[in-house]
Amino acid sequence: MNTQLYDQWMEINRAALAPMMRWSEIAAQSAEKCTRYSLSIAQDCLDVSTRQMALLGELKDPQKWAAESSKLAGEFSRKLMGRATEGLEVVKETRDAFSAWGTEVAEPKS
Repeated sequence: MNTQLYDQWMEINRAALAPMMRWSEIAAQSAEKCTRYSLSIAQDCLDVSTRQMALLGELKDPQKWAAESSKLAGEFSRKLMGRATEGLEVVKETRDAFSAWGTEVAEPKS
């Protein structure tokens, strides 16, 4: 009888803990995606900074430098717009995962 009671108690604990474990998985996946996203932006900033410094180091003709610098700024701007789309996708995926989790947790169990 003690084993049966213990098994029931363990099953109740497992059932109660399962939703929180799933929530933790979703949160960890979201944090990983956000970190990768942030690192991508940081890499883009580093790349454009390096290229900008290289341009400055080659400064001979101010007009040519201004044109190249403007071109570089345009590239960077387009890249950031693409990153914004990626960021929105991360937010959407996270929202959908938590929404599905909430729906699953709210459903009555038989």
